[in-house]
Amino acid sequence: MMKKITFLLIFIGFGLQSFGQMLSATLVDAESNKPIPFASIAINLPADSSLIAGKISDETGYFEIELENSEYIIEITSVGYEKYSIKSTPRALQTIALKADTKVLEDVVIADKKDAIRFEVDRKILNAESFPQAEVALDLIENLPSIKVDLEGNITYRNDGQFTIFINGRPAVGGEQRLRSIPASSIDRVEMITNPGSKYDAEGSAGIINIVMKKRRLEGISVNAEARFNSMGTTTGSIYFDKEEKKYGWTINGYLGKNIYNNGEMEQRNEIFTAEENFMMQTKVRQTGHYQNNYLQYDFYLKPGEKNRITLSGNFNPFYFGGESEAKGQLDEWNEGIKTSRNSTTTYDYQYRSIQGSLAFEQTFDEEDKHKLTTNIDYEFFSPGTDNEIFLLDSPGKSEKRHAQTVEKGERMVRLKLDYVRPLGEKFNINGGADINTHYFEEVSILNQFWINDEPLAIPNEKTNQRLKDYQQDVYAPYISLKGEWSKLQIQAGLRYEYTLRKSDLSFTNSKQEKVQQLYDDKFGNLFPSLHLLYPITESQQLSFGYSTRIRRPWY
Repeated sequence: MMKKITFLLIFIGFGLQSFGQMLSATLVDAESNKPIPFASIAINLPADSSLIAGKISDETGYFEIELENSEYIIEITSVGYEKYSIKSTPRALQTIALKADTKVLEDVVIADKKDAIRFEVDRKILNAESFPQAEVALDLIENLPSIKVDLEGNITYRNDGQFTIFINGRPAVGGEQRLRSIPASSIDRVEMITNPGSKYDAEGSAGIINIVMKKRRLEGISVNAEARFNSMGTTTGSIYFDKEEKKYGWTINGYLGKNIYNNGEMEQRNEIFTAEENFMMQTKVRQTGHYQNNYLQYDFYLKPGEKNRITLSGNFNPFYFGGESEAKGQLDEWNEGIKTSRNSTTTYDYQYRSIQGSLAFEQTFDEEDKHKLTTNIDYEFFSPGTDNEIFLLDSPGKSEKRHAQTVEKGERMVRLKLDYVRPLGEKFNINGGADINTHYFEEVSILNQFWINDEPLAIPNEKTNQRLKDYQQDVYAPYISLKGEWSKLQIQAGLRYEYTLRKSDLSFTNSKQEKVQQLYDDKFGNLFPSLHLLYPITESQQLSFGYSTRIRRPWY
């Protein structure tokens, strides 16, 4: 029994491991010892001073950046303070005190410049132009307060919860992967909504990151082509066509590339205590990983009149979107002073193809675009896709293996949305609408098997050979919200109701090797209230409050 538990703990440990070390510190004023929020931190290589990473300190002056174990030049800048520079390896630097800049200027030029990060009642907004060193969207997101991006590009908020990625207000296919390929130069701003209001789907854990693309104002045709290479082996290319006229316009964007996102070494030591024995494990692993992303996007819009607009958009992955990674290393285990060494290998690969299309109509009723009606239909289709993961532990006379495979067939999603905004006086507006979301799977097969020396191993309470057929989930959701400003207090309050219909046919083999079939036919409704408040104390300090309720629906 202990061998089984040890094997599972080892596997979980490999799944959760991080291939880097953390550089962290809190920035304070050298005289007042008060925290310095939103300072810029640049990580440069000592050899040529080239920038490899950046970050913005959060509201408390704290920042953390995950880096490989090497030596870097850390440069910290903030308006009104002298530039701070130090050479260090990734570690906790605790407190860094910045001195006030006492230089006297003969002439002062005041320029109109957007804040790097500003706060609205329900979101934080990052101005893309404030970070010229960023190459792709993921580089910008790393500068958002309390955001952590690991070496594989996974985004979490305060180390917990996953984001849903939107592009121009709509959910994006392969959201986190798309962030590695969207050029930062084509982005206007990034919005982080950690407590989504009633306008948004209530499903999710951390919230929404919305990428807002730039809109061209000049008429004519533009062509832009880019290629990117690096020493790790990344090779990407993109081409962008854009035509803008008074009554219509279109864009076509093609991307083809292989991206290397991980190529490093890791050492980790764990101690595991049980009621019977104590274990100590030490791992040395080298991991490599890449993903392939090929897509073709188009947007076509038509302006029948001065106050309406029709937009047809599409996104195709005509080849495939996917990737693979491999981690090889050695696991040393001490049990009652006896050392056992094992070779470990973890391989993972995935791929799928998709088609996404949307049709949107927007009608405005005033000159300031504050009174408007928007409708859109979104459709997504995925051709058969696969996920494979194999974990091996080999030692003299013993071999342990786990194989997890997921195969999806006939997945499609349809979303219909109606949204209406109307001003109520000068400082308030009311927003109401409705969503209809449908999600269908023809079939999902999940294989989850274990072996010891090529003999199948049954794990207690573990389902194997799962097969989900004819899964369908329909969600109907009306919503309403009120947003405005009373005195200096910004307010947004909303209410959303979701009625869910879900059907599925699930079969699997249990740990006793028995075939089990479960039919689901659920209907339920939920209310989701939300409230957001923002009160500016000074020009640089705000007091905010956010409340919303979320739901995480099972996939079967």
